[in-house]
Amino acid sequence: MAKVIILPLPAYGHINPTLPLAQELVARGEEVRYCLPDQFKPTIASTGAICLPYQLSGRGFRWRSLSCEDLFFWMPLHVAVSSLEALPQLLD
Repeated sequence: MAKVIILPLPAYGHINPTLPLAQELVARGEEVRYCLPDQFKPTIASTGAICLPYQLSGRGFRWRSLSCEDLFFWMPLHVAVSSLEALPQLLD
């Protein structure tokens, strides 16, 4: 049995496209784990995969209406900071 970890950005637009793949892998007997905040547990459970939850403090970047230029500038920094916050929890 293979073990698969899926680490999508915590947004349904990034998670939903991976769900059929996870469901198929689970049906074939593979172990699939998603690393996502608790709010996504029901969605992940519907595929048969396991959700490894983590908590983000919410102290990060506050989203508001951004121009495309600003969004492309801030998004990589936001993802990096969020990853540094989530990684220690996932390693535990």
